[in-house]
Amino acid sequence: MDVLSLQRLKFSLQSFPPLIKQSLVLFIVLEGINFFFNQIMVYLQAARMTSKEDFFVPLIIFLAFVGFIVQSTVKVVWILVVCRFFNGKNKNPDMEDLSTYLWFHVEHGLIESMRAFLKSVLYGFLFIVPGVLKMIRYQFVVFVAAESRYQEGHIEALKASERISSGKTLPLFGLVLIFAVFGFFTTSNELLIDAPISVLSMEVVTIGLTTLECLYLYFLYNDLKKDKGLQA
Repeated sequence: MDVLSLQRLKFSLQSFPPLIKQSLVLFIVLEGINFFFNQIMVYLQAARMTSKEDFFVPLIIFLAFVGFIVQSTVKVVWILVVCRFFNGKNKNPDMEDLSTYLWFHVEHGLIESMRAFLKSVLYGFLFIVPGVLKMIRYQFVVFVAAESRYQEGHIEALKASERISSGKTLPLFGLVLIFAVFGFFTTSNELLIDAPISVLSMEVVTIGLTTLECLYLYFLYNDLKKDKGLQA
């Protein structure tokens, strides 16, 4: 089964409008949080370059750490919204509302996401390449954590993600690289006050790109499970 698939991209694009329609306000809020931290970092880096003062360095490092935690949480929530969209009330009328769903799942999703990151960093300290490979293989942990089988204790997120992605590491790396390149070119390094139209336009594109990435990964996750004969 191909990781890069035009058919899967087509499914993602078809699912894009109804998902955006249902969750646009939430996605704007989530991107607004990302935007807030990005703007702070742009401002501090510009101030550091202008003033040449070293006291900006620890502040930048601290805010970068806080921003990483917050933005990781945002990405987890984004993925969970996609998971609930496909496994929501259209399939299960008794399913809890979105706020309850997120409250129940976000903690597990964030824990597994942080576990995956820290384990990848540990491997990266030993050898850089194994750390990168681990990070690629762990990219499905939040999708695993959203499953009922995980909640019931039948599967372990990191092992399940590795098993699902085994044998597909190189094409998965290519997929991650594609989204990373698009993400790089849609991230603004300007302050809102200096270029409001340009910055806000980039934020709109970022919302679309992040949503499309989560949709594509959702379909890919399910396709890989079926390909390996794993229980849905």
